[in-house]
Amino acid sequence: MSRLRVPVVAGRTAGVGTSTLAAALHAVDGGRWAGGPVDVLVCSADDDLAALPPVPVLVLRGGAAAVPAPSRGGAVVVLPEVAAWAGADATRAAAGLLGLGPAHRPAALHGYAEALLAVTAALVRSGVLAREPGGPARRRPDGRASAAPSAPAHRPGHPAEPLARPADAATSAHPAR
Repeated sequence: MSRLRVPVVAGRTAGVGTSTLAAALHAVDGGRWAGGPVDVLVCSADDDLAALPPVPVLVLRGGAAAVPAPSRGGAVVVLPEVAAWAGADATRAAAGLLGLGPAHRPAALHGYAEALLAVTAALVRSGVLAREPGGPARRRPDGRASAAPSAPAHRPGHPAEPLARPADAATSAHPAR
């Protein structure tokens, strides 16, 4: 089984819910999009969608009377507004949302949770998480795509601490005999 890397989420403009979505997906918060590779691009439903670059998943914040057809192969997901989160830092609440079973999620968050599942499914289907951002898929000797090693998720301005793998911890705690 191959490992998938952590997705990168960025927002077209400030205030579109990038940090909340990144927390909900346990993804890298890319902040405001500056034109580089990104897996999920969040924008307002009233943005000029024709001017956007091709991305694996385009998330429209708010609502859209009509969801545009995916352009250039990417998926489009409408992320509903959550009234209770307006003007608040909802990253903590969002981060635990998918950990709740559907029967235990607050009714006001069902639409948001469904959109999260749609984003996740689109990312997995696209295959982009099996390669570096913006790069080609890595190939194993048998020709199948292989995931690139994933880095720990972090937010800009917060240093990522290296995570020890269980095998590393076991070998460093007990020197060879």
